[in-house]
Amino acid sequence: MPRCEGHPVDGRPESVCPHKRNDNSVRHTQGDLMRCPDCDEFRFPLATNSATPTSASCHSLTDVTAASTNMTMVKCEVLYFIQNKCSVLPVDSIVFVCANFYTCAELDDAKGLLGDLLSNSKRLPRHNGSDDVKRRKIATDLVKTCLDPNLHLPTICSTNIQRIPSVGLEHVHVSSLLQEVAALCAEVRSLVSIRAEVCDIRKTVAEIHTSTAVASDVTPVSDGLSTAPTTAAQVLSAAVQSGAFHNSEVKDQRRPPTVVGKASNKKIKTVVTKRKVNVFVSRLSPDTSDSEVQSCAADTFAEVCGSQLSDDCLHCEKLTTRYHSYASFWISFAVDPDLYDTATTHLMSAETWPCGVLVRRYYPPKHNG
Repeated sequence: MPRCEGHPVDGRPESVCPHKRNDNSVRHTQGDLMRCPDCDEFRFPLATNSATPTSASCHSLTDVTAASTNMTMVKCEVLYFIQNKCSVLPVDSIVFVCANFYTCAELDDAKGLLGDLLSNSKRLPRHNGSDDVKRRKIATDLVKTCLDPNLHLPTICSTNIQRIPSVGLEHVHVSSLLQEVAALCAEVRSLVSIRAEVCDIRKTVAEIHTSTAVASDVTPVSDGLSTAPTTAAQVLSAAVQSGAFHNSEVKDQRRPPTVVGKASNKKIKTVVTKRKVNVFVSRLSPDTSDSEVQSCAADTFAEVCGSQLSDDCLHCEKLTTRYHSYASFWISFAVDPDLYDTATTHLMSAETWPCGVLVRRYYPPKHNG
């Protein structure tokens, strides 16, 4: 029967088992020592009293061999590194660091611990192949599991800082840093513009205060009390009331109005101008001719405007339609500028055209040259 090697008592280096166990309850525990359950719990209080032996390769990994989801803290260096670096480093960098730093035994132990924590929530697959392939695949499974938002993992802690790999600049995502720098530069530029606006406001308030002070020197003071404003708001209010601050300095950027002469003068000659009203007429019979549409348009214009158009002031052109079941025309009226608004209003009215005719404004295509 194996004998319990005990645990230190009262600070002495030698180990003593209080119960002097020498039976089947003594098993191989952490540190390659034979201990009974009581001594093992005294030596490693974070570990459970599981009967499963712990290998020598995992003594620096974890002291938890049977954990549940109700635990608030679990010790594992591999999971501690992954859980803390998932929000900082890319997934490929975490997998590369874990696969090159940790051994297969450490990754297998972390995988088994994670499987115990998840219980029936998720099952991690087993991988075959060389050690390099297994380390990379196991690390990938661990990172994906830690990043799964549907899983609730406890807080992972570490007691062996030597088994936490250091991350160099070669694993930092440069594009994320550039985005942060660009955002910071934009904020700085916005602060510079705000500072310029504040300077302008200060200059305006100072000018208002100066003009108000000059006006107050002329105004008599009643009852020997000073009525000069003290705050910027009072200065601005007093300037507006006194008329010192007004919008006369703001330049009017609008163009002066354009006028058209109406007086009769026989000494000079003017050019007769015409404005065109372009109308699109559709839903006509396919056999409708240009002359029929032009005659109808002339009669319509004479009814709504009270004047007859000449042939050179009326243009009618048949347009190409998508289907042959109807016909469309472009009608152009050349009218005097005084009749342009009236002609446009009446020609776009539904009461002007025959029933069933579709009419809307037409914009002829522009030809270069």
